Amino acid sequence: MRWGIDTLFAALKTRGFNLESTHFRNAERLSKLIALLALAFCWAMLTGLWQHQQHPITLKAHERRAKSLFRHGCDFLRRTFCDLALRVTEFDQAIQLLSLY
Repeated sequence: MRWGIDTLFAALKTRGFNLESTHFRNAERLSKLIALLALAFCWAMLTGLWQHQQHPITLKAHERRAKSLFRHGCDFLRRTFCDLALRVTEFDQAIQLLSLY
């Protein structure tokens, strides 16, 4: 469980959403932001798993993945949002991942 928590905190901080750069001090706003980021984290993880099934992440020499499922999904979502007009189908598929749960 510790590894999962560390992965979440890394994604919330410098390896993902840069939560600390918001400098929020209001507890209610911070709580809402963390809830939203938790949903975004789950979406990125689901997307990364789906993408890994479609296009497996390469393994490094030590047989670990070259990047995490979170990073794989987050990168896919970022590319999709940056070019949404040309990636409507991919966006729809990623949205459908959320409706599974």
